[in-house]
Amino acid sequence: MPWSVKSQAACLPVSALRLARVNEDWLLFVGQGPHLNVYDQHGFRRFSVQVFQAQPIHGILTRSDTASPSNEHAQHVIIWGGVFVRVGRLTTIFAENASPQAFRTQMQFADEFKARDWIIDAVFAGSSISMLTAHNVLLNFHIIEKGPKISLDTENVQVIHGPGSFLYSGNLCVATPDLIIVAAGTVFGNVLVWTCSQSGTGQERPVSVKHVFNGHRGSVFGVSISEQFNRVDKPTRLLASCSDDRTIRLWDISDCEDSSRGLDHHATTTATGFSDAEEGEKFELASAWGHASRIWGVQFVPNIANDPGSDLLIVSRGEDAVCQLWSTETSQQGCLHLRPLCSDRHHVGKNAWSMSLETDGQCLTVVTGGADGQVILRPFDLLNTSKEFSVTLSKAFTEITNTSQALKQYLPIKRDACLATTDQGDLYQVVLQDGELGWTHLYKSSTRGGLLLCKAAALGVVLVAQQRGDLFALRLDGGNDLLPITLPLSAGISWMRVASPNGSLAPTTCIVASLGNKEALIIWLVWQGDSLEAKHTVLRLPNTFVLTACCYDEAKHILLLGSRAGALAVYPDVTSNLGMVEEPLCLRHVHGTDSVTSITILESSPARRALKDELHILTTGRDGTYAIHGLDVHHLALSTVHISSAALGPNIEGAYLVLSGASPVSDTYDLILYGFRSTSFVVWNETQQSTVLSVECGGAHRTWAYDHSSVSTYGAKTDLSAPTSASERCAESFIWTKAGRFNWHRTRGPGHTVIQTGGHGREVKAIAHSPRHVSGAALIATGAEDTNIRLFAVSSQQQYTSSLPEPRHQAYNNVTQSNPVFHSIATLKRHTTGLQHIMFSSSGEYLFSSAGFEEFYVWKITFDVPFIGVGAVLWDMMPKGADDSDARIMSFDLREEPRQSDASLHHDQEHSRPRECFMLALAYSNGKTKVLRYTPSTARKQGTFETLQEITHGSFCVMQAFFLPSPVQRRIVSAGTNGFLNISCLDSSMVFDPSNTDSRVLSTSAVMEVHKIHQSSVLSMDITALGSTMHFIATGGDDNAMGLTLLTTRPASNMTNGPDTDCCETYHQHVRTIVIPKAHAAAVTGLKIVGVTPTSEGHNLTVVTAGNDQRVNVWKVHIGLDHAASSINQPSSTQRDNNKLLEDIEVQRAGSAWTGVADVSGVEVVQDHVAGQTVLLPQEERRVAGESGNACKIMVVGVGMELFSVRW
Repeated sequence: MPWSVKSQAACLPVSALRLARVNEDWLLFVGQGPHLNVYDQHGFRRFSVQVFQAQPIHGILTRSDTASPSNEHAQHVIIWGGVFVRVGRLTTIFAENASPQAFRTQMQFADEFKARDWIIDAVFAGSSISMLTAHNVLLNFHIIEKGPKISLDTENVQVIHGPGSFLYSGNLCVATPDLIIVAAGTVFGNVLVWTCSQSGTGQERPVSVKHVFNGHRGSVFGVSISEQFNRVDKPTRLLASCSDDRTIRLWDISDCEDSSRGLDHHATTTATGFSDAEEGEKFELASAWGHASRIWGVQFVPNIANDPGSDLLIVSRGEDAVCQLWSTETSQQGCLHLRPLCSDRHHVGKNAWSMSLETDGQCLTVVTGGADGQVILRPFDLLNTSKEFSVTLSKAFTEITNTSQALKQYLPIKRDACLATTDQGDLYQVVLQDGELGWTHLYKSSTRGGLLLCKAAALGVVLVAQQRGDLFALRLDGGNDLLPITLPLSAGISWMRVASPNGSLAPTTCIVASLGNKEALIIWLVWQGDSLEAKHTVLRLPNTFVLTACCYDEAKHILLLGSRAGALAVYPDVTSNLGMVEEPLCLRHVHGTDSVTSITILESSPARRALKDELHILTTGRDGTYAIHGLDVHHLALSTVHISSAALGPNIEGAYLVLSGASPVSDTYDLILYGFRSTSFVVWNETQQSTVLSVECGGAHRTWAYDHSSVSTYGAKTDLSAPTSASERCAESFIWTKAGRFNWHRTRGPGHTVIQTGGHGREVKAIAHSPRHVSGAALIATGAEDTNIRLFAVSSQQQYTSSLPEPRHQAYNNVTQSNPVFHSIATLKRHTTGLQHIMFSSSGEYLFSSAGFEEFYVWKITFDVPFIGVGAVLWDMMPKGADDSDARIMSFDLREEPRQSDASLHHDQEHSRPRECFMLALAYSNGKTKVLRYTPSTARKQGTFETLQEITHGSFCVMQAFFLPSPVQRRIVSAGTNGFLNISCLDSSMVFDPSNTDSRVLSTSAVMEVHKIHQSSVLSMDITALGSTMHFIATGGDDNAMGLTLLTTRPASNMTNGPDTDCCETYHQHVRTIVIPKAHAAAVTGLKIVGVTPTSEGHNLTVVTAGNDQRVNVWKVHIGLDHAASSINQPSSTQRDNNKLLEDIEVQRAGSAWTGVADVSGVEVVQDHVAGQTVLLPQEERRVAGESGNACKIMVVGVGMELFSVRW
């Protein structure tokens, strides 16, 4: 059976996008590496296909075929990447009387064509296609159509030379059927504008250079030519450019259609360097600073330019991953200005690499693709929001109250209405209508003091508490009369919240209140006819407990309270029949010493909660963290199963869940957090790692309210029993006080939709595979330069429905696909530098991670957590050594051991302790390897790290460290930047002996053997045991070579073992190595040993390597052990010769594939397989390995991630 390496799925930077109209709908073409994904307007992926063998897609161009039948829609598609071009025809076949998703797509490709230079841009020009190259040359190809087939006439290519230069960007515009305008952004900061006439014959086409613009102080990364429009009653055409200097500039090119004007072609050849040229135009119409870093692209919004009453709109994207919308304004003096309208940053990390937009004159759709692999869609209503895409209204307090009184509390009650109070007991209703603020005075308290408001949505009322008086209810369905609520209050209510969950169907609502005399009550409210009947239960609070949050579980009758000092209190068996509840279980410092701001129960329904003895609770705090806790109801024990810091800032004020907009057919959820980052209020999607809303308000120290319950037409967002879709939100409202003014910000329409999910926005440096699965999917942890660790569930489905299309290949798809192969579960934030290495324990219970500044962390993993699937808690941090605190821990290895018993512990205490401890070998960048013993505890931050041995290798960086996997652990194999393999002997006392209770072993020297393998750094390494005395080591080097080493341990001759004899003296290492030079065309940065199979003649192994040449190679290795075993007992003189070359290894490269992952940093086995078991492959490739071979899935990481299936 032939060996094969096939790409199954990828999460790569999105390098090309194209929105294409299909009748009244649209299709979205996404170029990701060499793969093309096509989505419909509902977010369903129609199909995916590999277009190029070994080249990322850089551009996509489409044009509708008007000659299609009525039930079909055809698109001419041209795709280019580097010097490669492929054309095709996409046919969409609609079914009558069927749903919008019920259509078939058929894609036909022509032969791949290699152009003479890098392609920058392309355009359809009548019956031909024109392409601009990186040397400012225009290539013109005629389109050949024969029935449904389409191709290019590559034999008769017209070559038109523009002014010589090196280009970073370009844009082609067909001004008239006979004229093409070329805008070229150069490496050296110039913008060249020239035209090419179609009126010429044969190879001769007139070229006229129109402009050479000098104004940018950096390379020009993007240019865009506008449509022709009327400005000051004359035809106008503008050019927009963006640059390394972070500016956007507008230039007038209205004279491009004037054939009488032109510059000397030869005189416009640009010189190298950024100095000002004597020739050229330096004065732009307008310029503006647009982004925090380099701007990669700029594009005019089409069609709207033809509306004389509208401003010209421009969209830009940059290295800061921001998408910015601009408007052009003309002053009374006739000067043009660029005004920023709005911006967003929905991508993770850096770089919005691609963008496409479409408009029908009423609605603008902007799609961006980022380095994180995400595709984000944003709709804008141009008729209503061509000037303002969100509403922010403001009124001075004096205008509302007609006095000097300030507004003190805000409570949104409807989509366009909120209540506001004053310190003197006034109640106002403020409404937003027709773009204006209006207000009504509802109530004046008869007693002195302010009012306290609390919305009880299940009762349909707002509770109004007088600071020095009684409690009332205001109906939400109309009327301004306050209904009195009879309660024996010993003091006024100073704090009040509804504890019953939103969406509760119970007739009685639970409300928690704190009184002015520091007493606390539970108020139970229920409608009795037209009046509200109230009961109360006295709450005994723990000492120094000041209420800040509450939640009540109606199924299990458990009340949860949060305090100002970060504590969480749990009251069991709380019902309305109780007169008093005693002191609860209280956990201090759940959120440090900062306030607990919200508490939410995370079960899907009350009925389901009633059947379980465990509750999961989501809490947020002003310490900048959110946490999920597991509550054992029977034993009343609380444990934290997940805790993480959010990117929005230190003040998290609340959280809710919504159905994920990234997968329209799956029941996955996004966790939304809101709070304050610096001086802005931010709503943050923690699952997708993107900003939903950001409002500059001045910071957290002010009166504010955020409405997240009235923005959905399908119920409250915080109702976790019926979460709403993120795509169904119609508005977000934020109200705040600033400088004596009432401010109301409301967005119109959904902010954005995630069409395609992604991963890290920076280079992935480490990957680990958990032995546990999540809902049938593999659990993967990745660590990146963004300092984050992300957990992904990797499904077994195949993303690419077709492999590389052969000539005239047809790809069909009749079924929609939406579930992502890489589903983001959680993001772990604590490291302060880029990750270097991560690894799961063999049980999957712990995840270990290392980074710079000697950061070594241990995370505890919990499975089956509601809504998020997997929880992670930073369990322990290794103390830093003063001398090594700035060193990087490049890699590490671990080995689990049974835990030593402690006679000093009580039996119950001993039983509750973890059963294992971990031996750790850490490779340091300062030339050291440290051996430690980590002993976890049942409580956070209570584990111990004991340094057992420290090995100093020299001045080079130690890159790899492995324990020899043998029954008796005695040696460490390490490698570093000097290319040597180091075999270090460990202290014999470190081998676990249950009778030895003294584990304090510290040695700064070790017996070491060194063996030269590579000419320079050893960048990747793996090791496997071939028995109790033999190990196979594979290494990948910076010298592009792969080293294969057989390490055999044999007893030393003439040596007697005694109680004082070191184990290193009783055994000798027999090392034999062969090196495969030019295993890759660049450094071998990822390596993994898979498929170890013993045979009668030795062992068969499979080694998978990946390198910076973006190749994944699979090597077939056979080790014949007959000669190897016999050589152990040979005389030493004979063995020295065998050490030079290992003749027992046979190596063959059995398979190879190109990967879209650049700067490969690692390879991991995701799903392994041994003979006789079922191979986990797509349905069409399922086999029984015992009959047809073995298989595994591997994941390659670097700039992106890619999943491969390997079969042999």
